[in-house]
Amino acid sequence: MAHAAPISNFLRRLSLAALLAGSSAPAQPVQFPPNPPAQPQAQPATTTQPDANAPAPAIVLRAELASRYLAVDALFAKVVSGANPPPPERIAALNREFDDITALFFAGRMAEAVRALHDLERELSPRDPMPRTIGTGLSLRVEPRVWWAGAKEPRLTLRSFAPAQVSTTGTLAIKAHSRGKEITLFAQDFAVEAGKVVVVETPLPETNWPLGESVSLIASLDGVSESAETSFSIVDGSLDTLRESLLKRLDAVTLPPEKPAEANSPASADQPPDKPIPDATKSPGAAARSDMNPPGAVTPRAVQIARARLAALTDTPSDTDSAQFLADPPTLARDLTREVEAIEGGTNPYARRIGEYQRPQGKDRTPCTLYAPRAAADSAPLPLVIALHGMGGDDSMFIRGYGGGLLCRLADERKFIVVSPLTYKLAGNAAFIDSLIDDIAGDYAIDRDRVYVIGHSLGGGVAMYLAQARASTIAAATCIAGAGPVGKKVVPCPTLVVGAELDRIGGPTRLRPFIQAAIADGKPLEYREVRNYGHTFVVGRALPEALDWMFQHTLSNRPPREPREDIQRKPDLKPVDTKAGDPKKGDNTPNRTMSSSFGPPHPPAHS
Repeated sequence: MAHAAPISNFLRRLSLAALLAGSSAPAQPVQFPPNPPAQPQAQPATTTQPDANAPAPAIVLRAELASRYLAVDALFAKVVSGANPPPPERIAALNREFDDITALFFAGRMAEAVRALHDLERELSPRDPMPRTIGTGLSLRVEPRVWWAGAKEPRLTLRSFAPAQVSTTGTLAIKAHSRGKEITLFAQDFAVEAGKVVVVETPLPETNWPLGESVSLIASLDGVSESAETSFSIVDGSLDTLRESLLKRLDAVTLPPEKPAEANSPASADQPPDKPIPDATKSPGAAARSDMNPPGAVTPRAVQIARARLAALTDTPSDTDSAQFLADPPTLARDLTREVEAIEGGTNPYARRIGEYQRPQGKDRTPCTLYAPRAAADSAPLPLVIALHGMGGDDSMFIRGYGGGLLCRLADERKFIVVSPLTYKLAGNAAFIDSLIDDIAGDYAIDRDRVYVIGHSLGGGVAMYLAQARASTIAAATCIAGAGPVGKKVVPCPTLVVGAELDRIGGPTRLRPFIQAAIADGKPLEYREVRNYGHTFVVGRALPEALDWMFQHTLSNRPPREPREDIQRKPDLKPVDTKAGDPKKGDNTPNRTMSSSFGPPHPPAHS
């Protein structure tokens, strides 16, 4: 999702996340942007063209960066968890290499970032022998991306992000992959000339496209490592027209009156942020049973969710909004049609819905992705894990990335629900988490005794803020490669802070001193450190143990504490000293009683 607000230099340094995290500049204390930051503008390569009439390089799109990141992230997770993982020094080198790529992103050097991601993907992919490289990434695009009979003729464009560094010849092939079959659409001799941009433009050849499906299009030059991929969807009519039709059908829905709020219902946004701890004599999950709407009942919120989800149904999917470029248009069209039909029939399509889906929040439709395991279809209350991505990422990061979607696989194994909102909305806005939890609890059996928050980088800073502002709502929190300051007059919920040994952004020399100081002050914090890992890959490495640690804690088993200050009204969050080590001792030595390393990495779902 694009944002227009400017981004400050220290916020760029502060935290990198997800799809794009990192910079080598020194870190600064966590502060929260008043508005979501804008994405750095994509820039073409700076190499001068041979002449003014030469083709321009491709502009790097967020969708292409996301595709490369997700591929590298999944490959790295597979490699380090395999039967023969790399030695520690190799893992360390791969982490440094990825963090260098994130620095390119934040410097606005997009073409170089894509090139470097391609090189890293090439390193992680088993190939024998290793093909040669032309020294630039490739972009394959098809317009329109969504096509139906009678629509504009689709055209393919293959273009490099920079002039080629070497000359070579070979057969250029563009192939379509669908239903397990491969079809060659285009194959001809082709020459790449050093110093010139690679450009191929051609109509998409006619074939018997499968109606109601998306096909993968892959361009490759034999003997060369570079390749490019995109998708092309075939539908039976305009998705814009379908969207408007479904919106009109929602307008005609008559809703039953809403269930009145209970006197003991969860606190609203205007109540103090640090609410009393629930009565420990009540059984865990009791609140979840009373919060849920009658099973299957249609509510105004269900209609609101459907309306917000329909915004992603379009003939021209965005290259900057992951809700659109990660979606499969034909599948989305079928899902939304069924959802509207269910609402018309008096059934809530989101009640106990399993799997991954976009669930925008509030009137401003804040992006939010939810993943529910099969266990969520039952009435037994489940823990809720709120996952907060880092700077530059979005709500898809914890669902698709950070270990190849490891958090969702763990949700299946350990039976908890994941909800990942756009982190920027929660920065300094604790009331948002109240409405988020209440919203999810309306459609799922949530155990309010076991609500957890986990965040990476900027998300770690927001997680620490929420651990203090909502200590009586959140059972435990984890901050990975980033954490905010701890107020002297507040007691956060139990919080694990995870540092990465090689992290140059939110690493040990930044995190350790103020976390040690907070522990010495009696705060319920713990610090651990992951060896040989950097700023971003550390998330997938730390997730399993972080969940183990958090799940030991519940609201009802927490010892009584002194009353806390309302940190929104009386803030005590001063900037922390970012100098390495204890300023009194003048060293960087970690406290051995609070520093530990993690166990073996968690294997990916598929080997």
